[in-house]
Amino acid sequence: MTTSEFLQDIATRRGAPNFGGNPHRFVELVKGSLVPTYFYEPDPDTSRDKYYYNTRTNTLYSLVKAINPVTGCETPVWKKISVC
Repeated sequence: MTTSEFLQDIATRRGAPNFGGNPHRFVELVKGSLVPTYFYEPDPDTSRDKYYYNTRTNTLYSLVKAINPVTGCETPVWKKISVC
């Protein structure tokens, strides 16, 4: 079996693509990013993501910079933005 025949056999077995697809992959294809899900709150100082979803409380959080009015220092904190 040649490479071309092998690839044709795989394409035949897979069949035509359907419209359901994989929604997570679709999000990545249109320049989106997946929101990480955690059972715990990640450290806001070391987090690389702007959002996280807490599976224990069923809540979406956003990373914001809070400014201390006394010292003027910025501190990253998680802010609740939705409750499902």
